[in-house]
Amino acid sequence: MDCQKLLTMSSLITRSDFSFCILITLSLLATCSCSTRSIGQPNLDKLKDRAYEAVCIGMPIEDAKIQMENLGFRCEMVENGTINYTDATHPQSASIRNVTFLRCVVRSRSPLVQSALNVQLLVEDGKVKEVYREIAHVSM
Repeated sequence: MDCQKLLTMSSLITRSDFSFCILITLSLLATCSCSTRSIGQPNLDKLKDRAYEAVCIGMPIEDAKIQMENLGFRCEMVENGTINYTDATHPQSASIRNVTFLRCVVRSRSPLVQSALNVQLLVEDGKVKEVYREIAHVSM
């Protein structure tokens, strides 16, 4: 009887210890994700301005790709693609179809929202003809 009581107490202590460890682990993960977001993730509004300053109309597309990748973007060339954009004259969204462009994306994630900065560089004769940029937010 005493042995059975001892085993029961031992399993309760183990469950308590396990629950406590899980609680500590979750607390640490929550703290780390908040600090990573504020320190490690790019501020997309500032990065949007820096991307616009880094790329000039008429710049060779290879140089523009290097500039964008140096800012932390992942870039890929798209041929016969579609650029979707919004601006002051097209607030609902407009499209340019069947064009070659360099698509560059950088993502930022917080616990509740994932954001992406999309910069699309329209290419003509191997050079940047126009720059389209947009920040998209998706709730988790």
